[in-house]
Amino acid sequence: MFSASETPSSATPAMSKLEFNKLQKRLRRHTGQAIEDFQMIEEGDRVMVCLSGGKLCPVNIL
Repeated sequence: MFSASETPSSATPAMSKLEFNKLQKRLRRHTGQAIEDFQMIEEGDRVMVCLSGGKLCPVNIL
């Protein structure tokens, strides 16, 4: 996984922006599927979202 300070081009020299976007999409899909499969979040639950004050956060918030 990439740290918040890394961009797609600095994470792995050979990794293209397309590959990075595909990785992000796959991670979001698998995370969402795990939340559904294990009923981690249900109707009426409260969810806290925390963001760092870092310079760049390449992960999109759903």
